[in-house]
Amino acid sequence: MINFAQMKLRIIINKLFLYIFIFTILFTSLPAYAAKQMTMEEMQERILKLEEMVQKQQKIIDEYQKVTHIPKHETGKDAKDKKDFQIIKGLRVRKTSAKKQRGKFVVKPMMPGILQIGANITALGQGSPNAKLLNDEKKSKIGGSYQANVTFRHDFAGVDGFAYANMRIGQGLGLMPDLTLYANVDNNAVGDDHFFFSEIYYQQFLWDKKVRLNFGKLDPTDWIDVNKYTNSDATQFISVIFNNSPLIEFPEHSLGARAAWIPYKWLQFDYLIMSTKGDLRDIESNIFHVGQVTFRPTIYDRKGNYSFLIWQNTGDHTNWDDPSSVDRRKIGLSVSMDQEITDWLGVFSKFSWTDPRVYDPNISARAYPRSDSDPTPAMNAYSLQYMWIAGIQLEGDLWNREHDFAGIGIGQVFPSQDMKKHLKLTNIGRKGHPETHFETYYNLYINRYLAITPSIELIWNAYGGDADAPDTTQIYTIRSHVDF
Repeated sequence: MINFAQMKLRIIINKLFLYIFIFTILFTSLPAYAAKQMTMEEMQERILKLEEMVQKQQKIIDEYQKVTHIPKHETGKDAKDKKDFQIIKGLRVRKTSAKKQRGKFVVKPMMPGILQIGANITALGQGSPNAKLLNDEKKSKIGGSYQANVTFRHDFAGVDGFAYANMRIGQGLGLMPDLTLYANVDNNAVGDDHFFFSEIYYQQFLWDKKVRLNFGKLDPTDWIDVNKYTNSDATQFISVIFNNSPLIEFPEHSLGARAAWIPYKWLQFDYLIMSTKGDLRDIESNIFHVGQVTFRPTIYDRKGNYSFLIWQNTGDHTNWDDPSSVDRRKIGLSVSMDQEITDWLGVFSKFSWTDPRVYDPNISARAYPRSDSDPTPAMNAYSLQYMWIAGIQLEGDLWNREHDFAGIGIGQVFPSQDMKKHLKLTNIGRKGHPETHFETYYNLYINRYLAITPSIELIWNAYGGDADAPDTTQIYTIRSHVDF
């Protein structure tokens, strides 16, 4: 592979050659012009040939030149800002999710094509004056988390495809261990200190990029349940309920495949299938698959995205009415909308439903203490039935801060009616109220590499009113996002 010193030397040599070439052409043309007066047509023809030669030489230089910073994509900023993108060999490169890179640097490797390397880090601190778990005292709590990503993308020459890998390191759970909720408050939380490849896949374009195929280790939220104004947990909302629907049982970065068909600019079909188990055992009976159709209309010159999806998880689920029935599948559907209204205002909403009759026994809350001898099943298990969110995003152009943006969102999650009925019969009565979330944030642009985001989250009826929490749980967060 060409090292940086060689690259720099080659750039200098090529530029020097370009300048010598231009001056040579100009000075060798002067005697001929003095000896014989050229016509205007001859002069224009000679200039055109010279321009063609200069363009060819510049392309050679560009092959070895490092690409400067690629600013942020539309995580809160509209794609109309041309400096939000960098064109590389005709490829429009942008960040596609919160966990991918913004800054990139490009080199020419030994393998034909272009290698792009990017990195970012998101870190946050959270505090609550009234965090509380069931049977614990109300206390002030402070927590934090960070997540860093180094991404590699190699665009292969001549095959219209690329390989992608995301190397991730992270630590922390924020305030999640100190709260009992249906939808938690830090979607950037990663748990114990870890270091792994969260994504490794290949993408192939077909038929003038109208068909796109992916296979490998995937993050399904790159393509499914995407919303322009809520999808970035690095720069927009931090609460789980706003980023991706808590009702969709997304697998955690597993083996899978995805196919997309884009017959028109305003219409896209996606299908994704993945293993629900990271250890890849019993894949045939543990599959998550989802179909999605997305409409992208332009209404009065304003762009929007309207997605409809249906999903199924074939892994084992338990029936609330018959706990001995443990091999049930689960299905659900979701609708997502984002629409630009003006240059400075965008709106969004989402609605999801899932089968209320079954639950995943591996999902439980830290709410009710029980012993191993307790015969009552599923004491801490729960399942949800509906959710909705709605809100707005405001662009900083409104107050003369063109790189800033702010968001306001509100939403609710509703527990399963079948769960409430079952727990009532087993003398574990639950209120089962809808849990309500409110969040507002402000993304403050510091420079092209750094943004700071303070946010406030308010939660009513934590865990449906069954966590013995305060009437209003308050969460205050300060988050930084850096692109290298």
